[in-house]
Amino acid sequence: MLRLKYFIILIILILPAVVASEEGEIDTLDAAYCKNGAVTQNDVNLLLSSLNDQRTKLAKGLQSNGNDEDSVLPPAKNMKKLAYDCDLERKAKLFLDSLDCDNTLSKKPDKGYFYYGDFTGNDLRASDNEDLPCLLRVQSKRINKYGFSSFKTNEPVEYTDDDEKLLFYANLMRAKASKIGCTVRTCPSDKAEVLQYLCFTDQKNIQIREQIYEVGTGENCECDEPMTCEGSLCVTAEFPGPSTADEDEEEPEDHEDEDKDEEEPEDYGFEGEPKEPSTKCTSQEISDTMRMRMQKIHNRLRSQLALGQVKINKRRTLPTASNINYLVWDCALEERGSRFPQKLS
Repeated sequence: MLRLKYFIILIILILPAVVASEEGEIDTLDAAYCKNGAVTQNDVNLLLSSLNDQRTKLAKGLQSNGNDEDSVLPPAKNMKKLAYDCDLERKAKLFLDSLDCDNTLSKKPDKGYFYYGDFTGNDLRASDNEDLPCLLRVQSKRINKYGFSSFKTNEPVEYTDDDEKLLFYANLMRAKASKIGCTVRTCPSDKAEVLQYLCFTDQKNIQIREQIYEVGTGENCECDEPMTCEGSLCVTAEFPGPSTADEDEEEPEDHEDEDKDEEEPEDYGFEGEPKEPSTKCTSQEISDTMRMRMQKIHNRLRSQLALGQVKINKRRTLPTASNINYLVWDCALEERGSRFPQKLS
């Protein structure tokens, strides 16, 4: 009965992903963008879409400064479009791996960076409800709450010593930045695992009184040669596309691991005590890993719907959806779901 019960729940939760997989969408998006990388193709798409949307707002002069509706940042000139870079992902991984897990960035990177995963109360545990695209989206919108302390409408926007809360925003929105690469690792903690995220841009870490962007008019795309316009952002001739995800690197394939995966299917913890820990909810009938996977699948699908990426057919997509909430795992609902099959028997 126990296996049947969770099999029913699994069908309800996973069915949309199975349907999408038949169309060849999810399997590709769920693969690492870079060879041996930590960030999936889907997360790369989402984080680039979010960050470039925010950079477009700056380029057009539509970004408010803090929570004052009358304070608007001047439009940006030469605002480059961000692309994902596998070399930056590798450098971020090397830097993060050089630190002890119990250290909160004991040394600061030279590159422009974004970091999340402090152990000091601001941590992100593996059972919590955030992911990299969501964290970057939240970070890029901090400008709506805090705002730069001082700027002039006809002078370059600079980072000052009063803008400490906007350090990551300044790095992510710096006009000269054209590439970003991110990594993630899991660290042990007293209560649960902690996920640490680190992203690097292709610019130096911004310093006090350094320029974030120069001011434009906001009327048309303003890009100095040899850059060209793509929407309101600037790209160069060598702007990387989706095909640059380390496809040309020659590395020996580990066929033994592939065979091992085929021979030993994953255990999702359906019956009996799960092999993986179950600490998020009181029930021991389903593992934390499975909870996270089901949550991630559905939030990935919801993100695609919000971005207008859900295809009806080869030519048409569903319209973008607004006000789609991020799904979180609820232990009370899990308990109610576990009791529901009993009512049917």
